Amino acid sequence: MILLHRSSGRRPLAAISARDRAKGRAPSARPAGKTWAYLGQEPRDLLRWQRELGPGWTRLDVSAEVAAAAEAMRRPYVEWIDAMSAAHGGDIAWWTSSISEKNAYSSPLFYETCAAHALVRLARAKRLPDALVCESWGLRTVAAGILRSTSIPFEAPGGWRSAAACAGERAKLAARSLQFLVRAAKGLLLGRAPRLSAGTKPRAVIATYVHAASLSADGGFKDRYFPGLAETLERAGFEVWNLPKTLLPQISIREQLRRMRAGNSRFLIRQDWLRLSDYAAALSGSWRALRLPEGPPPLSAEFDAAPLVAEERLRQARSLESMEARLSYRLTRRLAEGGFKPALAVTWFENQKDDKALSLGLREAFPGLDQAGYFSFLPSPNYLTPFPTPAERRAGVVADRIICCGRYQASILGRDGGTARTSVGAALRYDYLWKDGRARASAGTTFPPTALAPLPSRLSESAELLDILLRTIPLAPGIKRWRVKPHPDYKIGQLLDYLGLEGWPKEIQIVSSSVDELLAESTVVLSGGSGTLIEAASAGVPIVILGRLTGLDFNTLAWFPEFGAPETDPAAVARRIERAAALAPEERARLRERGRALLKECYEPVTEESLRAFFGDPSKNRTMSPIGGQSA
Repeated sequence: MILLHRSSGRRPLAAISARDRAKGRAPSARPAGKTWAYLGQEPRDLLRWQRELGPGWTRLDVSAEVAAAAEAMRRPYVEWIDAMSAAHGGDIAWWTSSISEKNAYSSPLFYETCAAHALVRLARAKRLPDALVCESWGLRTVAAGILRSTSIPFEAPGGWRSAAACAGERAKLAARSLQFLVRAAKGLLLGRAPRLSAGTKPRAVIATYVHAASLSADGGFKDRYFPGLAETLERAGFEVWNLPKTLLPQISIREQLRRMRAGNSRFLIRQDWLRLSDYAAALSGSWRALRLPEGPPPLSAEFDAAPLVAEERLRQARSLESMEARLSYRLTRRLAEGGFKPALAVTWFENQKDDKALSLGLREAFPGLDQAGYFSFLPSPNYLTPFPTPAERRAGVVADRIICCGRYQASILGRDGGTARTSVGAALRYDYLWKDGRARASAGTTFPPTALAPLPSRLSESAELLDILLRTIPLAPGIKRWRVKPHPDYKIGQLLDYLGLEGWPKEIQIVSSSVDELLAESTVVLSGGSGTLIEAASAGVPIVILGRLTGLDFNTLAWFPEFGAPETDPAAVARRIERAAALAPEERARLRERGRALLKECYEPVTEESLRAFFGDPSKNRTMSPIGGQSA
């Protein structure tokens, strides 16, 4: 067996082992009939290895083994992190670390743990391939240990690679520290003295994400995460302030700040409040994160997971998101010192590191504050982050109460630990599903057969989805229009660059219309980790769930197996698309009926009663009207 490691950067893979390099053999020159497996999350790397190894090598698909390991490991993995949280819960550096966040989207630790378990299963079943490609040096080290324990002979590149990779990660931390200092200097230069009005109204804070498209050139703000909530709070007598959780890089920070200051919406601009000592404290937490968590990782009795955790410590130490989260924690202290005192805070809730830091900061800076987290999506089972653990609740890094956009979301938050205090409130972003869902489901018949592919928020997932889509298009001639809706978290150019394309294939139409409009014209919707899948299913539009060739599945409809298992084979995807396009009227009626039931489970309609959830105690003398209505 040959144990391989991912080549860094964009350089071609020159060889697959030290022995090959010594003998001058290219990978494709090895004997035919060999098998190999990829243990990683980057489809671009998988495809590069596939090209380099050549047609004589057959890839062993290990996704089923990884999925089975994920199913078995979710609870013990969360319990281990909860134990670490109990031990380190007094340190903001821990709460802003990627390990405590347990986010399988941004951290590979959970995936690598599952991949190691999958490797153990393959070894026991005597199904190991002839070559293994590991994405990281930590996983490569663990894999070598597993192979060693099974007495399977193998060869691997020299151990110096792991030491070199570790040194490289520390160098990245130094470079990231310098980058953060440059951003800090820019923030201090762009900041202005904050100004607060002396109004008599109670203040409400909405912590939300700000996209470039949310801010018009004249400063108009359209919150795509809490549509209409600010107006509702203002009608109820609040003075509303928006707290941007992150500023995205579509336009310069200078321009974003200009727009926020130019409009009529009130913004708590971080650069206006923070001081040099706050940036220094955020940076020092990164160096503390190098040691967190302390102690051995009891993730498995079948292999030593210490190398996985050691590598993750290095990654979390240089995380810019972690540094920014610690700034959110420091910001609340500055707001309190400046005389800002809110009565209500409504924050976007995913239980990510920034959410934890902000919740803890608000709790410490404003005792007695009514703090509500808004949980407005359906997570996949492998997205462990939103599920609060007992230690998180005890430490105060979770909002006092969590408002869920549907009954089903409230039920799943209570499944693991049952520590979240939940209620059901208006599904603000999804109100359109209630307005004309039945008409929308039948509207697609008036348009040419159309397939819509909304892309997930991560480039790697989008690349896999598009790879499957491009191979499916020739196999589904019944579809006349193929539409792709990119996610707003990245630019189109970034996606094209990731895919190595100079432009979009002529068969694909890039669209930016609202989901509401696109669903009305779609015959079928196909995607993987995009939440639009459940919107389409709720509207009665046929869906096809696409699986992953690498990494973990983030299928949001995994809670509802009746919608089918994810597909990766283009021929199978094409058959499901063609079946969807040929549904009989009675089948479409049944689909609409199931969609209506799903809608009731997952999306609470926007009414005066459902809006009350945002205000906490219903006994308080406040009267609200639905969004767009008049004050009572």
